[in-house]
Amino acid sequence: MNAYLRWLSSKTESVYWHDSAIPAELEAAIEDGARGMTTNPFLVFSTLNALPEYWKPMLNGICDGAKGSEKAEALINEATAHTSELISEHEIMQQAYAQANEVVNMATQ
Repeated sequence: MNAYLRWLSSKTESVYWHDSAIPAELEAAIEDGARGMTTNPFLVFSTLNALPEYWKPMLNGICDGAKGSEKAEALINEATAHTSELISEHEIMQQAYAQANEVVNMATQ
């Protein structure tokens, strides 16, 4: 429990987004009032290296034949898809995630 983050998310207009794709950290962040999650290639790499046994079944075969940026993109997509499933289990984050997803979709069209 992080008293500061709980105060920040409940007593101010600030919106707290957690910067990690590590599932246990994300769960703790949600309990502390996080409204979403951000990640990037570095954070995904850190997540995959921190919990290789956790990710191994999900990543099995994902990168077969992929190299370089194609491999990196496949790993990022899988990690992001999995963490978005974790987020969608929490009603408090659904609206914030939907808004972020809409922004990403507009940017990639």
